[in-house]
Amino acid sequence: MLIRHEGGWIHTIDGKWRGIGDLKRYDFLPGEHTLKVYYGPVGSFVHAADYLTLTVNLKPGRTYDLIFTADIAKKKWNAFVIDALSGEMASQQVEQNK
Repeated sequence: MLIRHEGGWIHTIDGKWRGIGDLKRYDFLPGEHTLKVYYGPVGSFVHAADYLTLTVNLKPGRTYDLIFTADIAKKKWNAFVIDALSGEMASQQVEQNK
């Protein structure tokens, strides 16, 4: 299971549009997955075309957190996935489009 925290959105999962709605919980089969994410709270400085592509390797029975961070002064943001129990990084950034 992956929990999306405030500040950003998942656009695609494994290359497929994830659909409409303010989803915060996603259930995955174990293994490697690709997430295209973007930062976009109300009043955001980021355009919808700005996104990161992350790969994650999810283990069975674990919960993961998708975290978004932003430095508004520098107009930069980042996203990553961590294992909720261990705090270990579970994602790797593979692409950034600006």
